[in-house]
Amino acid sequence: MIYKILVRILTIALLLLLSCEETPITPPNKPPEISSLTASPDVLRVGDSSRVVCIASDLDGDSLSCKSSKHFGT
Repeated sequence: MIYKILVRILTIALLLLLSCEETPITPPNKPPEISSLTASPDVLRVGDSSRVVCIASDLDGDSLSCKSSKHFGT
């Protein structure tokens, strides 16, 4: 009787162990890095324009996009 119970417990334990799948560990996402941000000219008067250049990269290889908006004032 005890032998049958032990065999059933071991069988269930073995089935549970064999049915478990390892979940791959995903490393955390790293933020993009800005290596350069320049404006030319960097001082403006009313009505002037400036060219802004941003050079950035992503260590994970994710694609990057850029969005800009203009604000008035200092």
